[in-house]
Amino acid sequence: MELRKFIATTIREYLNENVQNYITVYHGTIPKFVDSIKNNGLEDKTSTPYQQGWYMLSTDFESALFHAHPSDENKEFVYVFEFKIPIIENDRWVGYPYLWKGSKISDNSTWFALMKKIPKKFISKIHKISYEEWINQKQKGF
Repeated sequence: MELRKFIATTIREYLNENVQNYITVYHGTIPKFVDSIKNNGLEDKTSTPYQQGWYMLSTDFESALFHAHPSDENKEFVYVFEFKIPIIENDRWVGYPYLWKGSKISDNSTWFALMKKIPKKFISKIHKISYEEWINQKQKGF
């Protein structure tokens, strides 16, 4: 058991020394997935280990909100998850090993596909947005 504690402490110290900052990204979703993401983190079921799936995270809150949707039964709220993912110095990926290299979609946002499931510990906030605010964003576009 002491070896496990030593390894965990060593890893934590390494990350504290080498993680310079965080990238904040947003994911808009539908209400039925909120509990799953809260409990299990964010996972992309469209990707493979060697090929990225869909772009799922944006650096722009409004773009993520645009892609959120209310449930068919209850149109009261939509949800946007805010993640703070540590950036470990690496010349291949931002947020390695969680995100593929980002793609600039518009002037305001960079979108990322997941390389690996984002653990729930990186959820910094869950934004609960009223249906009216969501409709206003949909009318503006992104």
